[in-house]
Amino acid sequence: MAALVWDAVGEHRFEIGVDHGILFPVKNGKYQTGVAWNGLTAVTESPEGAEPNDQYADNIKYLTLRSTETFNATIEAFTYPDEFLECDGTLSPMAGVHFGQQTRTPFGFAYRTKVGNDVQGMDAGYILHLIYGCTVSPAERSYQTVNDSPEAMTFSWELDSTPVQAPGYKPVSSVTINSTEVSPEMMARIEAVLCGSVTGDPRLPMPDEIPGILSTPMAFFKVSVPDESLEVGNRTIADFIDDVKVDDEAGAMSGTVKKVRGWSGPGPSVQNISNYILPVKLEQDPGKTVRLSVKSKDGGVLATLKGRNGIEYVIVPKNHDGAYVRIQQSDSGDLAEDVTVEQDYDLSGIAYEESSAPADQMEPSTTSTYIKQYMDEKHPDKTVDDLQSNLVIRNTGDASYQLEGTVHYVTGFTSFYDKESPDGRFAIFRFAPKDKTHRIGCKGSEAKGGNDSVFDANDFIVLARLDGYMEQEDHSLTVYEYAADGQQKLNTFTFDLDTLTFDLRQ
Repeated sequence: MAALVWDAVGEHRFEIGVDHGILFPVKNGKYQTGVAWNGLTAVTESPEGAEPNDQYADNIKYLTLRSTETFNATIEAFTYPDEFLECDGTLSPMAGVHFGQQTRTPFGFAYRTKVGNDVQGMDAGYILHLIYGCTVSPAERSYQTVNDSPEAMTFSWELDSTPVQAPGYKPVSSVTINSTEVSPEMMARIEAVLCGSVTGDPRLPMPDEIPGILSTPMAFFKVSVPDESLEVGNRTIADFIDDVKVDDEAGAMSGTVKKVRGWSGPGPSVQNISNYILPVKLEQDPGKTVRLSVKSKDGGVLATLKGRNGIEYVIVPKNHDGAYVRIQQSDSGDLAEDVTVEQDYDLSGIAYEESSAPADQMEPSTTSTYIKQYMDEKHPDKTVDDLQSNLVIRNTGDASYQLEGTVHYVTGFTSFYDKESPDGRFAIFRFAPKDKTHRIGCKGSEAKGGNDSVFDANDFIVLARLDGYMEQEDHSLTVYEYAADGQQKLNTFTFDLDTLTFDLRQ
């Protein structure tokens, strides 16, 4: 047995400060997505009730009963989030106009206080405070003249709480979680729920959820499909996949993976790839260790190519039935010894489609981000939507395509060479080049003897003026691909314009 010791080193504990306020408005009886509450200056907790009521019998004090305890508090701050207005009895019929004396709505509230000691100062830890069923009363606001010692006005609200159910316990108004008593991994889990992460928006967990959140490993990653308009080398994501979806609950991916040929790869280290490519976007919270791998049915590892922005390119040969994507997370950072979360995504729902484009052929696209960049730079007074609506390119095989959609009449448009071009109707699209030293040229249908197009050979953008085709039948646009010398013709692409709509308005 040991004797008591007072004021031991490291046991001079104290609490200080208040920050990281979060407001959780209530709509239709449910807590909504949390929003940051900046400018907190003080939170004063003022519980009431639990008053003693002495009971006498046999001429003695027999027992003491206590009244129900209630939770009250005062919030003080320099400002508040816009979402708090309804909680404070204010509604806005239009921007900048606010009506007071309206119904006050309930909300949840969370904030953080610091824990210190004589060794670590104010950085020994922190306590998260969660308050449920809050409503506030009207409070005084004092506006004063600016003087030689100006001070910002502090808002103040008196808070009452209606406790919520917590099975196995009495109803609860407040919960605290102390980081000096809970592991960092557990604190990261509850903070990911409160503050949001890549896996979900900020939310207020109910009291009975909290033990499960703290004791159950949580995924700090999100698996999704990249934007199909994203360009990677000489392809866009749409060239790899069609309608691919990720189902986290079922642990599966579905959709179509296309076989691409002649892909330049996600970086300079790999070139000329021809295979089934499944792009997977893996987002993770900062500081977390997460790994993506692809397994075959027998457990063998399949190849992946690492790209930018968290995108990995899974090479899934068509004959690998039973393949799946595996995501592993380690809270300690050691994936070799400590895998905290493991999630598999079955690929049996993936269908395979052969690409109709040969290995040496460029593919046109209307969704390239380069088109917008070109318009912003060369023609800032026009947008792609000014030129065309719902323009799509259909691959009909053998380097032949159809242009579908509508081209509009525009005025004041100039060519690539800063020469004035007649007003008219234009279509714009871009080729994803397999070799950026190549060149392109375009002209009207040779059968009609026209050359009613302009082009940008430097960025593989085709800007075609199409007015000359409005009254013609069987009209087409021809685009040529040349080698770097501009002489050797490599490919000829034909675009059928019969399915194109010409806007008649001028």
